Amino acid sequence: MAKFGLTLIVLWIIGFLFDLTFGEILLASIILTAVSFLGDLFLLPKTGSILGTALDFILAFILIWVIAANLFVSVISYESYALISAIFLTLFEVFYHKLMQFEFFDHPKTEQSFQTEFAKDESNQNHPK
Repeated sequence: MAKFGLTLIVLWIIGFLFDLTFGEILLASIILTAVSFLGDLFLLPKTGSILGTALDFILAFILIWVIAANLFVSVISYESYALISAIFLTLFEVFYHKLMQFEFFDHPKTEQSFQTEFAKDESNQNHPK
């Protein structure tokens, strides 16, 4: 949910500068969030945060450019919109990857394991004087 919210806010602010409608921005946010979340879920544990962020930048740029070129009716520079959006989304992805690694991958387990110790009592109570 956080990823969708951040994606929507970034695309909305930048889309406002490019005179896009909220419907166009909402549709692009839904598609981009779904695809990039699946990428994060499967690729982030295998690639690490730095490579994962670089892949997110590439994915965001290409996906936003394709969505803008095919779905937006506004006359804008699709490459500029995709590049600016991808840069700002990548800045947020750095923090999102840290959150995701903690929540999904490195989350400490709350189960505690207790062991019982058995030993022979060696006190002097049982020995005659």
